[in-house]
Amino acid sequence: MSSQPYHILYILDAHTAVAPSEDDPRIQVDRLAISRLNEGDARAWALTEQAHFILVLTHGSVSCFRGLQRLISGLRVEQTLFVHNNMEDECTALMPQLRLSAADYLTIQRYVKCYDKTNATQLHRFLAARFGGFNWDYAPARYPRWHGLYGYSEEEEPQRLAEVIEARRTGRIIIGLIIPFYLYRSDNLRHVDALLAVLQRQGVESHALFSTGAEDAVTGEQGISYALDRYFRSEGEVLPHCIINLMPYALGIFERSGAIYTQPEDASTGILRQLALPVLQTYATNYSAEEYHSRVDGLDTIGLISSVCYPELDGQVDAYPIATRELNEEGLPYFVPLDDELQWVARLSVRWAQLQRKPQEKKRIAIIFHNMPPRNDSIGCAAGLDSPASVYHLINRLREEGIDLPHHYADGDDIIRQIIRAVTNDHSWLDPREVIRRAVDRIPSKLYEGWFDALSPEVQQRLVASWGEAPGTFHVVEGEMPVPGMINGNVFIGLQPPRGYEEHAEAIYHSTDIVCPHYYIAFYRWIRYVFQADLFIHVGTHGSLEWLPGKEKALSCSCFPQLNTLDMPHLYIYHTAVIGEAIQAKRRSAAVLLHHMEPAMREGGAYGPLAEFDVRLNSYISGAVAESQRPILREALLEEARSLELHQDLGYSREGDVEESFFIELHNWLADLKASMVRDGLHIFGQPPMEERMEASIRMLLRLPHGSVTTLLDGLARYYGYTEESLLMELDAKISPTHTASMMIDELTERGQQLIEAMLADGFIAQPAGELLQTILGDCLGEEKSLRGVLQLAIDEVYPRLCRITEELDHCALGVRGGFVPPSKGGSPSRGQLEILPTGRNMYAIDPSEIPSHTAYQIGVRLGQQLLEKHLNTSGSLPESTAFVLYSGDQMRTHGEDIGEILWLMGLRPQWLSEHSDKVIGLEVIPLSELGRPRLDVVSRISGLLRDTFPTLITLLDEAVQLVLSLDEPIEANWVKKHYEEEVAELRAAGIDPETARQEAKLRVFGCPPGTYGGGVAVLVETKQWQSSDDLGETAITWGCHAYSQELHGRVSRGAFERKLARVEATVKNQNIIGFDLYDIDDEYIYHGGIIAAVKKLRGQAPMSYYGNTSDPRHSVVRTLSEESARVLRSRLLNPLWIEGLKRHGYRGAYDVAYNMDNVFGWDATADSVLDWNYEALASHFIGDPANREWLESVNPWALYEIAQRLLEAAQRGMWQAKPETIEMITEIYLSSEGVLEEGGSG
Repeated sequence: MSSQPYHILYILDAHTAVAPSEDDPRIQVDRLAISRLNEGDARAWALTEQAHFILVLTHGSVSCFRGLQRLISGLRVEQTLFVHNNMEDECTALMPQLRLSAADYLTIQRYVKCYDKTNATQLHRFLAARFGGFNWDYAPARYPRWHGLYGYSEEEEPQRLAEVIEARRTGRIIIGLIIPFYLYRSDNLRHVDALLAVLQRQGVESHALFSTGAEDAVTGEQGISYALDRYFRSEGEVLPHCIINLMPYALGIFERSGAIYTQPEDASTGILRQLALPVLQTYATNYSAEEYHSRVDGLDTIGLISSVCYPELDGQVDAYPIATRELNEEGLPYFVPLDDELQWVARLSVRWAQLQRKPQEKKRIAIIFHNMPPRNDSIGCAAGLDSPASVYHLINRLREEGIDLPHHYADGDDIIRQIIRAVTNDHSWLDPREVIRRAVDRIPSKLYEGWFDALSPEVQQRLVASWGEAPGTFHVVEGEMPVPGMINGNVFIGLQPPRGYEEHAEAIYHSTDIVCPHYYIAFYRWIRYVFQADLFIHVGTHGSLEWLPGKEKALSCSCFPQLNTLDMPHLYIYHTAVIGEAIQAKRRSAAVLLHHMEPAMREGGAYGPLAEFDVRLNSYISGAVAESQRPILREALLEEARSLELHQDLGYSREGDVEESFFIELHNWLADLKASMVRDGLHIFGQPPMEERMEASIRMLLRLPHGSVTTLLDGLARYYGYTEESLLMELDAKISPTHTASMMIDELTERGQQLIEAMLADGFIAQPAGELLQTILGDCLGEEKSLRGVLQLAIDEVYPRLCRITEELDHCALGVRGGFVPPSKGGSPSRGQLEILPTGRNMYAIDPSEIPSHTAYQIGVRLGQQLLEKHLNTSGSLPESTAFVLYSGDQMRTHGEDIGEILWLMGLRPQWLSEHSDKVIGLEVIPLSELGRPRLDVVSRISGLLRDTFPTLITLLDEAVQLVLSLDEPIEANWVKKHYEEEVAELRAAGIDPETARQEAKLRVFGCPPGTYGGGVAVLVETKQWQSSDDLGETAITWGCHAYSQELHGRVSRGAFERKLARVEATVKNQNIIGFDLYDIDDEYIYHGGIIAAVKKLRGQAPMSYYGNTSDPRHSVVRTLSEESARVLRSRLLNPLWIEGLKRHGYRGAYDVAYNMDNVFGWDATADSVLDWNYEALASHFIGDPANREWLESVNPWALYEIAQRLLEAAQRGMWQAKPETIEMITEIYLSSEGVLEEGGSG
């Protein structure tokens, strides 16, 4: 036995502290922060080599310890390792690598779980005896009281429970608290005591329990389920009206022994669903008070995952932190209350509780439409949602629920008409006196000045800096602020105020920190204090509230979202597929989300002259025409293709002959266009798709496999002896004397539609009958088992889930009653995620430490291969440097396909916790011999939302750069290193010191300013404050030049950003769902178009730009920007199917036409990507067609005016060479529309 002390080393994350043990000279105990090992601290790593026993203890995922695999692989024979956290799946995955028996692991775990001075001392003796060969005595772990009522002994609990029951009986509000055992055990409860004191001052009864999470028969822990049932129930009745939870992670994890539930059925039986009352999740930030108030991120990565991400799985309300974390003289943590935030959490809990007790007829509700930009054509803007019709149905449901709503509306358009007859955010058509006369109410300057005076000095200063002394001049009319909207009984239906960017358009070039106007602050305070709303409901995706300046997460009471939500319960109706932005609303405005279904979508097919051309081309390709007629048909097809401008889609010139391959390309291109999915109208909240939209929705949900069940197309193909894969592999292949594969796909699509229609007519109530298949499909030439499986899935799952979309309204009504809205995974049902249905639930996202997943990385590799092949074919070489635009929602929906692609382009792959786990714990270098090409340099322009939700990815991308730079490789094979060395040399030549030069040259991740969002470009486009694309590129640089890394959080690094962009040869933005495309949302041209403009400004030439598409993850495709633009224009914008679908939605449908025209214009302004024939075709289709023009004029004349104005602006700027007769037609419509609006079209 050695005379040296037995050396025990604790490796801890920032959230974990261990109690000191009794002094024992025979044992040396050291503690080491994981951060030091992650940073490569040589002295720290040397300590790991000296220790006999190493304990790695993390509060959250071990993915925070990037050096774990290095530690494991470097263990000497005489060293032993123990790793533990609250994630049972991680501990199980690591067990085989730890050299510990299950019995020893369990013994150590017991000591660790019951950590105090006594147990720490006995643990150290056990380790020395068991693994060091020391003949020392040790005692087993001593177990404490695992659960109870805080502040009461076990003997006092019955009496206290009786008091709470009596308080409930006599009508007092009961607020429950859940305190995690580790806080109770450490007696680290100053913030809890402060919270209880605040609740007492507010006159409510607090009822606090403490408990461990999971049940453990060995230690006697009965777990949180038992504790909740014992202390929060009495004879079946739930005692609290609302719960404030301080326990990290999802309670459902503990309920299910470490297994995270993601299925709706699981959620419906979860702990909180059984309690059926709202739960507010709060926590202590890991930062000190000084750090918290000075930092904009608000919360570190571990805290984000454990205190925000995981609790969302339970359906909790994301409240804000109530304490900061300080260290005492011994280095042990203690919590200090955040007084303002703590009081806010208490007030919010009481307000939620009051919703359960207040009679329905007395409740006052504010329903808020979005209105961006603040024009009369865009009231109720909401991605994929008919918001006016949705509010119409919501109003009717609220009336049924007992809410006072005396006035009845005819439909959604009637609601909009009445709002416009009052006052909107657009005063351009009204005299100021008329604005005041019409307004439903007016906020006097004196009233607002009182509200302003109550704000903190910091907030006042920022408001004055942006908008002048209160109340400013923005939307102040004759000394008053008109309230936009109308009141119906106890319901206010209003418009969210303008963000105010339009008023500061010129400042956008250089300023990124403009706060919301005084008017914005006044509007929400009017709702709270004058209208006295009990709760408010935001309708649709998305508004500006959740994007206001402030901390990125873990907000304080000085953050602008919180300044406007105040203490009002908040329901937010959100598109299920727009999960990233939805999570932002959840986390930055304390919203309970109600996700809504995607609109019905169907194949765009062929239409008009394209359909006629397609028939003739099919005859030519399939060989159905006589050989003698082929030359004549060939010449006619070539001429017709050129007259339809199809040659431009494929990059061919108008003149000269073409190879035979042109017709093959054209055939495949038309197949792509026909298969592109197009929205058939908009979704209406709470309304399942009707008639043909139900048929389209069912087929939409059957386009991808579900487990072992194949797709509808594949089932049909197999019925006839083919497979989907074989047909898609070679679309122009002749599979019969009369059919190509593409033609067969068209036929199968039509048969599928007929089949689902027939099943709907039968009520979808039985197994698909053989006679039905025979009648519609004819004889089976292959096998029908696969098809029957698909149809059975439609009967058992798809159709019933679609019918349950009525639950959207049910759960909204439940929220109004102060009930618990159950949780659900967010994402796109049309991307094979059937489990998301039925919608109408409080959606959550994914674990940030599981990106990229195994599958996402493989798809990313395929995308990367297709990108390089495309660029090589287009440019003749590989791009040394590429710029990626990265969104948060894309990573949530795909589990990180973009990140996987970037890593592969750099020649890296993730290291996962195990082959069965997606937890990323590091990176691995792909050898050049395996890679077969140089490592590409990649610059990432991240959105502000990705910064907030995935700090893990910023770390991962930064680690990737550091790893590739560390490789001993020639620069010809390592373009990251090549550009790094070039930039260092350039900076050194300019007199920059070596360290600064190296740090600047390493930067590869750039984004929005800390605490803010956006790219600035759209405001300039909307307000016409630009002259050339260089102006827009300049703004894109200003807003995107903030560097992010493991050390930096948004430092302005304009020079570094410009140097990186100046090398960019290709830009990339990937898409992954069928519901949105590049003309659907302005973010696409703001971010991607902005980067293109910036690169063009810096290089003097535009980069090649690409769109990857994984809406079918099995069959990814990469297109150039010009190809993608042509695809969307032909398959959707010019397709009668799209605009006819919108016509069912009146005013709201017309806005979508104007909005898409705005986005087309924005793309052309930034990337010069719209051709003359595109403008001509859009002008002819949207407003030249009499039926379309008359529809626009009748339902939304402001939209017609905006479309005409935008087309004229494009022509005046020289963005297209319009035909004289086209300009004449547009001008006439513009002047006519303007006259109509001036003469009373506004009301």
